Order: sequence, then structure tokens, then C-alpha cells
Amino acid sequence: MNKKRDHVLEIIYINYDIIKERIYPIFVLILGLIGVNQFYEKILNIGFLLLCGLIIISSILLWHYKNFSFDKQKIVIAEGVFAKKHHEIPINRVKSIRISDSFLKRIVGVSNFNIELIGGDEFIFVLTNKEIVRIKNALFPSYELMQPKKSGQGISFFQSLLLATADWKLFLASMSITMILLNFTSKLVGFWIEGWDTNASRIGFKEAFQFVKEISWHDMLSLVLMFFILFIVSILVSAIYIMITYWSFHSENVGKYIHKSYGSLNKKSDQVPLNEVRSVQILQPLFFHLFGYVQIRVNVIGSDGSILLFPILKQERVSEFIQQQLPIFKVETMQEKVKSSVLPDYLLSTTWFPTLVCCAFSYIHPYFLYGLLSLIFYLYIGYMRWKHASLIADEHYIRHSGYNWFQAFHMVTLLPYIQHTAVSQSIFTK
Repeated sequence: MNKKRDHVLEIIYINYDIIKERIYPIFVLILGLIGVNQFYEKILNIGFLLLCGLIIISSILLWHYKNFSFDKQKIVIAEGVFAKKHHEIPINRVKSIRISDSFLKRIVGVSNFNIELIGGDEFIFVLTNKEIVRIKNALFPSYELMQPKKSGQGISFFQSLLLATADWKLFLASMSITMILLNFTSKLVGFWIEGWDTNASRIGFKEAFQFVKEISWHDMLSLVLMFFILFIVSILVSAIYIMITYWSFHSENVGKYIHKSYGSLNKKSDQVPLNEVRSVQILQPLFFHLFGYVQIRVNVIGSDGSILLFPILKQERVSEFIQQQLPIFKVETMQEKVKSSVLPDYLLSTTWFPTLVCCAFSYIHPYFLYGLLSLIFYLYIGYMRWKHASLIADEHYIRHSGYNWFQAFHMVTLLPYIQHTAVSQSIFTK
């Protein structure tokens, strides 16, 4: 076949990916906080315009220099602007094919054609729906084309709120958006209300430090209330985004694969080969535990990261879900716990470093000794790590539980996929 490029609409999504993955969270946070001086705001505006121009040019170049072709023997892909990459993929190395789309792509009539290779690599081509059908019929007649399915398994708004409390990266992005909107609203109100000072919050750095130095308890309470409102609004923004993302979530065992599909505006479809799953993780962040929910993830062969299998699920349904989706695994309650004699080791391992830091900085100013109050938090983390620590092994699985920064986890790993074991001792465990 002749060489092709992704549909021109993909330029918009390349722009979005560049902003989201590399710049967006940090940049909008700075933009929300920086408005302390008109001079810095002008520099920021100029830098923002230059940055937008650079992103647009980069997106067009990345789209233009990516081309590909299909034939009955191989798939040829060339991409890269300065660092060129060339891929030649034999057709018999293709493990699965699937499609995904978004609201805008559905309007235009294009979709993402995802090709997964043996070994886990994946390539995405943005083509019209007619081209996808033609390529599938000509080159992959024996492959099943996985598509998003409609289902009533979507998550509720309350579940979205719980998920928002467990995703700190999304929370920071939502907080940044909230601060930008508040700043923009303040400027907009200034045009309509006479006497509204849009520059009231813009003070120099010296004035800001002087304000912190002279702050009263009344001002402190006002700041706490302001940050609390900001926190609530950010959680609500995150929850709305999560609810749209996981709209009509569907997960089912279709024989050799676990098929997932979800999304409202951006519909996504994915599949996890059952014979490549090496372990199952049952995660329970702090707020999940309070309301009896868990999150299910799996680890697959050839990948260090984990794959989300179900975003939020009632704890009492875990055994039933695992039996339906992953019948090779078995989840049991951990009966054996760590001995109480090693509790001091868990407590000291979390408190020695912050104690050392606070004592060292107290030589600069005695106020740093108030940081020792944070030891209550670290003692709690150490206690929870001791409470949840457990390990059981049999002829089929290794099960272990633990606690990691406000998140309890239970992991079941198939014995053949254990790469190595190690033993360590401290003065309290000897």
C-alpha cells in the first residue's frame, strides 16, 4: 500500500499530549500563583505566547514526519523530526488489534487503530473508519477487532469523589485550573463592578514576606478557610473529570483476554491477555477504606508498571470479581501477621530522618523544633505498615500485604513469576 499519514485532526491531539504530559500541571500552577507583580506577569505572558507557538510548530512537524504503510508481509513506520526512527514489523508479530476514539473524532469519522505486538509494544494510527475496515479485512481477517461496548457498570459521582482523593497528580492539575479560573473571574468582575481592585492580590515579594511575618491568628484562619474551599472545588473538578473518563465502564472475561472499555467523550477500549497476567493487586487508599471500596490492578509479563482492571469496587465483591475475571487467582484473608516485637523497627524506620532534619535546622532557628509535631504523622505511617505487613507462600502463589503512604495493598503473585528473594534484618528483627 501507499505511504499514509495520520489524519490531520491528530495535530490537535499531539498538542494536547505535549501540554498534558510535559508542561500542563507545573505551568498552570505557576500561572495561578505568580500574579504578584505586573513586571513578572508581562514576562510570563510573552513566555506563554512563545511556548504556544513552539508547541504548535512541534505538533505539525511530528505529524508531518510520521508516515506508515501496510502490506501483507509487514508494517513500515517512519517517524521523528531530528532523531529519525524506522520500524519494520512483520504481520505475524501482531498480537491484537482494537479501535478507540473521542468525541471530536467521532464527529469527523476517524478512529485510533491500535496494533499491539507480541512483547507488549503498541502502535497507534489515526485513520478514517473506512480505511480501518479495509485494512482489517485485507491484512487481519482472522483477528477480532475489539471495540468499546456499552454497559451499565459506570461509576457514580460519589465513587468519582473517592477516586479523586487517590489521584494526587490529577488533584494538582485540578487545583491549578481552579486557581486560574478564580484569577480570571477576579479580572472579569473588575470590568463590571466599579471600585473592584483587580490588583489587590498583586504584591511584591518583599511585601509578601512581610505579610507572612506579621500574620495574625485571624488572618491565618481566613487563609485556612480559603485553602479548604480551594481543596473542595479542586476535588469536585477532579471528580467530574474522572466520572466522564470512566463513563460506561465495562470489564469482562472474553476467553483469552479481559476486555475493558470506558469513556464518554473519549471512548477507549483495551484488552489484557490472561496468559500474561503474573500478579493481582488489591489497593485500598485511606478514603476507600472508610467506605469499603478497593481498586483492582494487574501486573503483566514484560511490564514494570501495573494495569488498571477496575477503578473502584465494593470490598465484598472482590472474591466474586476475581473468580469471574481471573479464575487462575484466588484471594484469601491474610491470617498471619508480623510479630509485635518488631513494631519499634517499623516506627523508627519512618521517624529517624524527619527527627534528624528538624534537630539540624533548629540550630538555624528554634521554630524548626515545632516540626517534631509531624512525628505523630510518621508514627502513624510506621504503625500502619506494621499492622498491614503479612506474607504467605504456598505451592501456587505468594501473597503479601503492606501499607504505603495512606494506601493498603494486598498482592497475589503466581509462583513461577517470582524473580528473586532476599532477606534483611535490623537490630530489632534479629
